[in-house]
Amino acid sequence: LAVEWVEAEGPLVDVWPPENYRRLFGELDLKQVTPAEAEQVLTNFLPRAFRRPVASTKRDEYLAFFRRRLELDPKHVAEALRQSLTAVLCSPDFLLLHEAPGPLDDYAVASRLSYFFWRSMPDEQLLDLASRQRLRSPDELRRQIDRLSADPKGAAFAEHFVGQWLGLRQLDATTPDRMLYPEFDDYLKYSMLREPQL
Repeated sequence: LAVEWVEAEGPLVDVWPPENYRRLFGELDLKQVTPAEAEQVLTNFLPRAFRRPVASTKRDEYLAFFRRRLELDPKHVAEALRQSLTAVLCSPDFLLLHEAPGPLDDYAVASRLSYFFWRSMPDEQLLDLASRQRLRSPDELRRQIDRLSADPKGAAFAEHFVGQWLGLRQLDATTPDRMLYPEFDDYLKYSMLREPQL
């Protein structure tokens, strides 16, 4: 068998711009974006990507990177912006959860809660509570734990946790001998997965 050509087309969306584009760029048309608009997109993106307010010195480093990219090719503002956003996404501040030694601040608590329960970055409610320094209060912490675990994304936590902890991800790696275990069927296999998750 030889494959000579494969072509993929996408993304195919019902509405343009799609939701993820609007969250990042708003109503901007990247074909006509100005340097000032691009800098605003970058400035707005940094606190969301780093899951906390960004110091002006760090923000200025990324803006300087954007300006250097733009100097190399002044006609391609969108490309300079893409490269700057890529630099943000390659930063340890985005990729890692690292905090200063000592007690965690509210933003660190928000990130740890969110990644523990949802395996994703904090939502607006967690970030809002962190900005008002209310997340470390025991009552609010309990409310947020209940909220995060009750959310459908919280179900993924149980699935992934027991899958790794108990090795349930390997359940399909072998098939029990039907002669030794005649009662084993698909329903039992499903139940073996679901019981520890529940």
